[in-house]
Amino acid sequence: MGILGAIFNFRLAFYRQISYWMATAGLALPLMISGCVSVRGYPDRLIEPVDALKEIKPIVTRQNIEACNAVKTVYCRNHILSAGMIGVDINFSEFERKLFKENREISFLTTVTTLGLTTAGAMTGTAALSGIATGVVGGKEAFDKEILLDQAKNAIHTQMRALRQTVANRIRYGMLKPTFEEYPLDAGLPH
Repeated sequence: MGILGAIFNFRLAFYRQISYWMATAGLALPLMISGCVSVRGYPDRLIEPVDALKEIKPIVTRQNIEACNAVKTVYCRNHILSAGMIGVDINFSEFERKLFKENREISFLTTVTTLGLTTAGAMTGTAALSGIATGVVGGKEAFDKEILLDQAKNAIHTQMRALRQTVANRIRYGMLKPTFEEYPLDAGLPH
């Protein structure tokens, strides 16, 4: 084996070492990141949403709404509307958690893992520079795509929150009315 053979063997060993570390990082990074609160998106809840909804559902029933409309008291109106608003808030919070979890955990980590593995695979052969270029270009494209998608989701989410706040303020203002006639229960319920 001459000097060219030694250089080839050195490069081959070097590329194999790089591909090993890139493959390891491509598999380990998503696992390490998935435990971060910033990736999960929300801290752990004090009360699970399912448990809270179990307590709220018996309050907001057709029978209770009909009974409240019959007695027409401010207490029953506000009790049912408050429970309904809490239920809507819990469900919306779960919607938000799932919306952003999907984007953070599945899409981006899958793209990064795939790029790491394909780049490492390409580097074990003779196309090492092509593999590096694919990894760099692909990483930039994935980042740009995820950032644009995240920005669009954030804009829509911000608008949804603003509209929810408008409706919540209208209901809260109505709940301040001193008589049932000034703000009946049906005025605060979805139509």
